[in-house]
Amino acid sequence: MTEEIKTQLDALDSAVTGVNDVIRHLEDIKKIHSKVDEKSEETLNKLASVDEKIAEIYAIRDAILNAKNNIADEIQALKAKNDAFEKRFSQLENRISKIENSQTQSTVYSEKNTATQKENTTQTVTPPEKSELSQFFTSRGYEVIDKRQNGGALWVVGNESQLQPVIDEAKKEFDNLSFEYLAKGGKATKQRASWYTKDKR
Repeated sequence: MTEEIKTQLDALDSAVTGVNDVIRHLEDIKKIHSKVDEKSEETLNKLASVDEKIAEIYAIRDAILNAKNNIADEIQALKAKNDAFEKRFSQLENRISKIENSQTQSTVYSEKNTATQKENTTQTVTPPEKSELSQFFTSRGYEVIDKRQNGGALWVVGNESQLQPVIDEAKKEFDNLSFEYLAKGGKATKQRASWYTKDKR
């Protein structure tokens, strides 16, 4: 209930109290005139006038009471609407909270899944035991990615001029060894410059 409505109801209560006081006053006047033994025509007219005034004031009081009841009904209707709104608002808050929680869980799962995928893609599949070629380059501090077990190649990561001397050395140690250079590497090296061979040693 707002302050404005409360003020209106207080004013109506005061009006009803004032009307009741007027009615009581007129009733007292009527009683006084009724006690006159000889009721003259003037007295009878006064009594009739008092009755009319009392009837008018009763009508005014009834109108005030009706207005007060209408306001009370409006207050009840507003309260019911407010309760329905608060209930709906609470339901919406719960739905929003569930959606946010679901999105948070989805994001966490997605991040975990992405992290797992990254771990899987960064893992280098190598044979259980390093091959002779692989050991030759890794022992010299070079990065080797061996995909030969999956039908791929053995990759040695590094630019052409950097690796040329060690490639020549490997060709001397391993007969008939061939290597090719790719400036943009391959999928296995993530497009880094590399030398590769499909030799099985």
